[in-house]
Amino acid sequence: MTLPLIYTTYCQVKLELYQIRVTGVDAISFMQGQSTQRVDSQLRFHVFTDRFGKILCSFLAYTIGNDIEIWCGENALEAIQDKFQKFIISEEVEWSQPMRSEVFLSFNGEERGEGARGWWGGVRVELGTMPQEGASLADRKDLESFMKWQGVPSITDSSSLGEVINQTLLLPYAVDFKKGCFPGQEAVAKIQNLKGAAWAPVLLFRTTPEKKFPNEIKLNDKLMVQIDESEGDWAVAKALRDVRVHDLCLEESFVIKLYPRWPDSPLERAREIYHEGTECFQKGDESKALELWKTSIRVYPGFADSYEAIGVLLGRQEKFQEAEAWMRNLLEVDPDSVMAHTNLSLFLMRQDKIKEAEDHKALATVASFKSFGKQASEKRAQEQKVAQELAELERRSEMFRQVLEIDPEDALALHGLGSILMEKKDYTSALEYLLKVVEVEPKYSVAYLALGKCYQALDMKQKAQEIFTKGIAIAAQKGDLMPANEMQSLLLQIK
Repeated sequence: MTLPLIYTTYCQVKLELYQIRVTGVDAISFMQGQSTQRVDSQLRFHVFTDRFGKILCSFLAYTIGNDIEIWCGENALEAIQDKFQKFIISEEVEWSQPMRSEVFLSFNGEERGEGARGWWGGVRVELGTMPQEGASLADRKDLESFMKWQGVPSITDSSSLGEVINQTLLLPYAVDFKKGCFPGQEAVAKIQNLKGAAWAPVLLFRTTPEKKFPNEIKLNDKLMVQIDESEGDWAVAKALRDVRVHDLCLEESFVIKLYPRWPDSPLERAREIYHEGTECFQKGDESKALELWKTSIRVYPGFADSYEAIGVLLGRQEKFQEAEAWMRNLLEVDPDSVMAHTNLSLFLMRQDKIKEAEDHKALATVASFKSFGKQASEKRAQEQKVAQELAELERRSEMFRQVLEIDPEDALALHGLGSILMEKKDYTSALEYLLKVVEVEPKYSVAYLALGKCYQALDMKQKAQEIFTKGIAIAAQKGDLMPANEMQSLLLQIK
């Protein structure tokens, strides 16, 4: 599918927001004690909550020296001003009257300009009062669509007001549990540290195109999913904790997907954009391919495949000097690249730089031998690492056996020994210990993950399916989403 404009292109969106400047020697310390987010020079989402952790308002904020710049929608103005009026007692803090201003949010730019910067959905964003040179102008709808599907909170939408923040997209963006207390912090932390929110936002993917999205999905007459809106085969929804498991299939046609929709780590995002560029190239759109490959480099400057692709494309277009420059850039990223030297040799030859071309041809041969040597060295290092790991496994095995001599039903020791036996590929022996774990501790969700893997290794597929299915339900109910998601992923692989 086509990736969204804001995910792939250097662009900007023009918005109108309200600006409030907070000044005074106590401005930062006051805000630090009231907002859910830490206050610094980064562009971040902030929230004021009541003592129950319910959202009073959300806004963007960052520091400029000792002052704080707040940008918000009209719906947040009253709550922000009310907070200042009620809670500034002895602090030296002043705030300006809200002023409606035009601002520009730019995406995928380099670190430049004087605006405040941050990361939304894996995309570099910068907020400033002046447009960025070279950035195309995107539509407000492009921004709203990207934020909705990538799980980024809205800047101006008031639909989350009054909700417990744990149940909204603001939780991962606007709450920093390490920064210290804020009003409602105890309630928010308690929810997070127990099982997580009962309801929280998810995506839903439709595997059967002809089937319409319902308004809600029930299991055994219990409401599990409430669908807000859909677009094509995707929908945004809220799901009960019991089914909030990535790739969990409901009613045979709808699959739970956790945010974000597209990868948000720089490397994975660069790879996604690179593949999109490759598809454009295969369709004959070389200009778009070039733009996407360059974006992937801005996202992850060390992504070698894009340097090579750009150089090869420019070489095909007989722009040999430009192609040469990109291959030299590739050598800076990957000094041992065989293809960089090989292509440089070709491009230099076409420019009649015969001597240098022959030098790079020789260097390509040297790089090939070096690559073989590196592989052999890595193999020896891996063999040494395996020997060290086996010794460590023996030490840990003995420790768990000593515990089990004292208490044969110690769940932690049973699970630990079973897991070690699996690492040693002694699955039959491991099965005995892992079955014992779920017998003495039926809600030990991680043990179901290990037991299911053990059944898989023994090619007992039906047993593995039964254990994973049971384990997913237990883990999801407890809020143990990591083992639940892994079990769901493994369950889908069983055929």
